[in-house]
Parts: sequence; structure tokens; C-alpha cells
Amino acid sequence: MPDAPDSPRAHLVAALIEARLARRGVPPSLEPLVRVFARAEREAGVPVERMLVDLKRVLAETVYTDADLFAKRVVGWAVAGFYHSSRD
Repeated sequence: MPDAPDSPRAHLVAALIEARLARRGVPPSLEPLVRVFARAEREAGVPVERMLVDLKRVLAETVYTDADLFAKRVVGWAVAGFYHSSRD
């Protein structure tokens, strides 16, 4: 089933696609979207390990060859959001 258009995942995917098209690297504006996504996953009962595997798959499907570049920052933001979401 596809994600709802206003879901944290849908917002993150749209922002990742936009970042890829802009070709300017990892924008800081992704951080709050990644944190919200991670918090939503935690609240849905998804273990952190599964959230990270899913996030890396999303990166591979949206930013393609830049996935490793994005992962370095995005994974850190996701872990922080998963465990310390009160900063959002």
C-alpha cells in the first residue's frame, strides 16, 4: 500500500528527490524530515535496525549513486530522531 501523501515517509522521499535534482549535496533542511520519519517509525513499533535498513533502501531508490554521501548524515539524524525526538 502506498504511503499517504502527508506521511513522514512521503515528505522525506519528496525532499530526497528534490535534493537529488538540485545536485547540491545533502541539504540541512532534510534533518527535521529525517527526525520526524524516525520518530514515526519508533512510534509505530519499528525496531531501529529495521528503520535504518528501510531508510538506506529509500536513499538508494531516491538519490541513487549519491546514497552513500547522503547516508553519512541522514543515518545520524535518523538515529538521533529515533532516540531523541524531543529536539524536533
